Amino acid sequence: MPIRINKQLQKYASFDPTKESKPVSLGNLCKEIEEDKMTLPIFQTYIRWRIEKCVDLLNFQLGGKAAVSPISVNIIENKNLAVPQVTFIERKPINSIDDVVGKQSVNDGQQRLTCNYKAYIDHDDFKCIVLDISRGKFLINMESLKKSQIPVGKLYNKDREVFKKYLSEHKELQEFEVQNLLTAIRNKFLGYYYTVNYARDLTETEQQEWFR
Repeated sequence: MPIRINKQLQKYASFDPTKESKPVSLGNLCKEIEEDKMTLPIFQTYIRWRIEKCVDLLNFQLGGKAAVSPISVNIIENKNLAVPQVTFIERKPINSIDDVVGKQSVNDGQQRLTCNYKAYIDHDDFKCIVLDISRGKFLINMESLKKSQIPVGKLYNKDREVFKKYLSEHKELQEFEVQNLLTAIRNKFLGYYYTVNYARDLTETEQQEWFR
């Protein structure tokens, strides 16, 4: 008697999820968050990283010898399977179910993306984070800035003119070698690639299983 072949097993064999991954730069990821193309499923936890953890990530991206772990994203195509979505940072509900179609819903990576996005938009939460050129790392400074320091929100700002204006207002940072170094660090941030793993139309249960 021949073996009955499960149809689902045939489907599994023909689909390779590893081919649904691609590298995406931080500059593009932050832009997608800003344009509300990238959202969060409502069951995601709130931002829980303390400022120290964010500094750790910024330093790892700057000086780490290995890439940061991948981001997991569920692309919503079928509104009937969609989990309610909220925006990054403010977590504003996306009320219309039709508006969630086409969204890239972040299943794993909210904390890392939020950290980078806050630097990208010069968020108030990050006003105390600076790059100390002399010490060679990001750190927290609650006092007056030293001449060797530049706020992360100016260095990594989405608007290059904000970065250039800050340099023009601080003579000690206009030294050719310093300015070139800061420009290279800024470009590294915007061009830093995360591997993004994509899935499509996962249910809430499937998303939670993927996350675990």
